[in-house]
Amino acid sequence: MHVHPWNTPPLSQTGGLQRHQLYITELSDEIMYDKMSSMTSLLMDVFHVRPVSHRAGRWGFDERVARILSKLGYLVDCSVTPGVSWRHLKGDPHGKGGPDYYAFDITPYFLDLENIRLAGESNILEVPVTVRPRYRRPFRMICHAIASQSALLHRAVDKFVRSYVWLRPNGHNVGDMIRVVDWGLSEKLPVLEFMIHSSELMPGGSPYFRNEHDVERLYNDLDLLLSHASTIGITGATLAEYRQTFARIS
Repeated sequence: MHVHPWNTPPLSQTGGLQRHQLYITELSDEIMYDKMSSMTSLLMDVFHVRPVSHRAGRWGFDERVARILSKLGYLVDCSVTPGVSWRHLKGDPHGKGGPDYYAFDITPYFLDLENIRLAGESNILEVPVTVRPRYRRPFRMICHAIASQSALLHRAVDKFVRSYVWLRPNGHNVGDMIRVVDWGLSEKLPVLEFMIHSSELMPGGSPYFRNEHDVERLYNDLDLLLSHASTIGITGATLAEYRQTFARIS
């Protein structure tokens, strides 16, 4: 389940803010619940299966979202991007921007519904996106402090420093992704969480993949990445399947 507030029904409730790419965390509890409930019902109607996993649109996740997910019966969330802040990206032009996941853990944990940074006793397992830090903690702290000052400084740090490397394709980073997999194995991470938008699998569905050639290159990169992961003993699973494994061994 993946909600973008500006185009997920009910739409009339968002008023003048509908034209902005709002974070769901910028809505009232009532409107937030209506949109998440509406999307859940739609998925059930179309696929005849109850959805149990969630990723927030624009990574907009907080304790209120987590509590609604719990109420709606969700079991897994994968909205946390460890070490990455979205404060520089506005939704509501008068708001504070997106969430800051700088101090969040990279390993899975059951959420505390009162503080999503902490492990708790809820039924929702947080499986963070695998994001590898490129530098030691003191330097990352300096970069985070500088980038937090303004959107311009954040873009400069992101472009010239690249504090983190994602397990996420952009058409030019298959080598980086393979190194992230190897790093995860060396760090004995319990799981690696890869991400891609379904729209990126079709020409023109993403600024990264504008034409058929780009998409073919993406498929080739995915083949290289997944083949490498397979050769070193990594197996695939859905988020729900991984949660069952996690619950058994934790």
